[in-house]
Amino acid sequence: MKPELLAPAGSPEALQAALAYGADALYLGGKSFGARAFAANFSLEELAESVKAAHLLGANVYVTVNTLIYQHELAELRAFLSELVKLQVDGVLVQDLGVIRIIQNEFESLRLHASTQMNLHNQAGLNFAHDNGFVRIVLGRECSLKEIKSWQRHDLELEVFVQGSLCFCYSGACSLSFSAGGRSANRGACAQPCRLPYRLFINDKQITTQGDYLLSPKDLYTADRLEPLIEAGIGAFKIEGRMKKPEYVAAAVRLYRSAIDNITKHQDTDLTGFTADLKQVYHRGFTGGYLFEDPNWIGLTQPNHQGKPIGVITKIDKGRMQVKLSEPLRQSDGIRIITKNKEVGFMVNRLYVKELLANTGNPGQEVWLKAEPEVAVGDIVYKTLDSQLNLALLKEIKANPRRVDITMEYEIEVGKPLRLTLNDGVHQVMVEGDVVQKARKAPWTRDLLQSHLDKVKDSVYRMTSISGSLGEDCFFPVATLNTLRTKAIQKLDEVRLKRPVNTPFKAVLKEPKPLVSLPYDCLIQVETKAQAAMVQKLGLPVIHEDLQTADILALRQINEHSVYPKAKAVLIHSHGDLLQSYPQKIASSTLYAANSEALKFLAAYGVSGAVLPYELDNDDARLLAEATKKELPGFTLYQQVYGRVQLMIAKHCCIKQALSLPECQTCHQSACKLLTRDNRELLILGDMDCHMRLFGEVQTAKQIVGKPFFRFVDETPQTVKEILEAYLKAAGAK
Repeated sequence: MKPELLAPAGSPEALQAALAYGADALYLGGKSFGARAFAANFSLEELAESVKAAHLLGANVYVTVNTLIYQHELAELRAFLSELVKLQVDGVLVQDLGVIRIIQNEFESLRLHASTQMNLHNQAGLNFAHDNGFVRIVLGRECSLKEIKSWQRHDLELEVFVQGSLCFCYSGACSLSFSAGGRSANRGACAQPCRLPYRLFINDKQITTQGDYLLSPKDLYTADRLEPLIEAGIGAFKIEGRMKKPEYVAAAVRLYRSAIDNITKHQDTDLTGFTADLKQVYHRGFTGGYLFEDPNWIGLTQPNHQGKPIGVITKIDKGRMQVKLSEPLRQSDGIRIITKNKEVGFMVNRLYVKELLANTGNPGQEVWLKAEPEVAVGDIVYKTLDSQLNLALLKEIKANPRRVDITMEYEIEVGKPLRLTLNDGVHQVMVEGDVVQKARKAPWTRDLLQSHLDKVKDSVYRMTSISGSLGEDCFFPVATLNTLRTKAIQKLDEVRLKRPVNTPFKAVLKEPKPLVSLPYDCLIQVETKAQAAMVQKLGLPVIHEDLQTADILALRQINEHSVYPKAKAVLIHSHGDLLQSYPQKIASSTLYAANSEALKFLAAYGVSGAVLPYELDNDDARLLAEATKKELPGFTLYQQVYGRVQLMIAKHCCIKQALSLPECQTCHQSACKLLTRDNRELLILGDMDCHMRLFGEVQTAKQIVGKPFFRFVDETPQTVKEILEAYLKAAGAK
């Protein structure tokens, strides 16, 4: 099976690069609802042009609608989905449960792709996707090849990332960016705080680490080991990078196109140079990631583009530095020097060889450049931008545009209509023109025909052969032949632009089930048994992950989930657990139900209440509450009024890495935290399966809608008592 090579297109220029270098499919976003809000993205007009261009070249287009949707955006969302239907896009990547429900019920011709933001990472997740008519799942980057091979796939297409940036947190489960500055990753506005330095403390003692960038992964790279992915039946290989420049898209697609063709077409292209070019354009260091269970995947010392070492500083004199080159350096290149205390970088505007201004310095030469005050003799110089390479990558797009090979046959005989047939290997079209006349003077010859029929350069096609039958003494005007050739090209365009009609999915669970009345005037989730005992002593309902006597059992957010047949009520954190049957179901805030359509989706699975997402502001919370009261009466909303918010959950643990321990219980036995640049404390606490959870500082909020939700993490039982007694007192006074 030949896998689909799927390339990012954050701009029309990146789309052209992806097509030119051989991508089978593209994923891109409109101006709204995509998980890369700060990419250039595409207007509706640009989307239409891009879909047409891709389809003519035989490439699929998948549109990202993979952000959380708020109540006031539902009308705009529906209008956007309606446009996507008209454009005949090949798939829609989604995260929000409300979007799924709207597509199921109103836009059934759109093919559903589960975005990696849905965090489907186990068999239960695949079962959920199958139950809801998804065509494809973009698997979480935390999945290993071993895990993927063990799952029952139903008829789902599987897509994995093979190249590009990695998230520290499980995809779609991160609120760190929103907590740090109000930019929500689940709304496409991630500020990448994981790329910042952090300090690790255990029991208030700072732990020495090999670097400060404890949450910054290297870039995924798998071009040298795609064969086991193909053998595992993975159908689509995805390159991350909608925020990247066209040069990066070009270099990445070229590399992976060659790597795939080496396997499927038994070619023997040397990937060494292509890999080097990709690293020069952008890389943070490469890793096989969780996909290949590579433990060396955090870039502790540097969170950004590493570039390529090209020389060393040998002398500093009067604001200039002499660099002994090991690689070429040109004017307009970008360089970076990592000094003792910081890194400095700049564009090379002037370069001197033997005191003469030069355009290029070659390996072995010593060149003079301007010097920043912080640099020192012995510092390594890295090239972060190769102007000549970038120019060459972009120049190739125009010099050798992607074409579709076609053949043409003609049938020309006096007294019969002129006939042309085009074939692209899949489709065949035939057109007829005027009746051919008998020539009075110079009849048409094969060479003359060839010269006119081969004029297809203004189209996406490349003529590979022209043949046919030409009778004697045939005549027709040149304009007639040109018009018929154009008509044939247009007809082939029309055929290639037609997309297969998606079989409408009839949702198994169209309408919400009758709601179970929840008897809880508040929800209180705790971490420890001592906290739970205090809550129950006060006569209040307690949520706990493992305590069988808890009123509500919190199902695990990550990995395969156990079934608790005796549990009366459960707090659900993941999509797969919606399929389980319990008398009472409450959706955690991690399911991100931020609109009434999402709540209806949950209600169809027997969910009767939901904790509002942390990122929902008061105005949107009020709108949601009003819509819920009207459209889903009896559904209970809960809003967090006290406690820490879980900002991350991760498969990797920075404590284990810092202490070089294969397994540990440090976070359960000691007070562990990260300190940000501005000295904010982030609590580290593992779950029962040793996933690293990162909690923000304790927050209190005024209850705006619904009923209160309390989250106790590291509080003492006495603190729990004091806070809840204050709540009971206030509630009694109302």
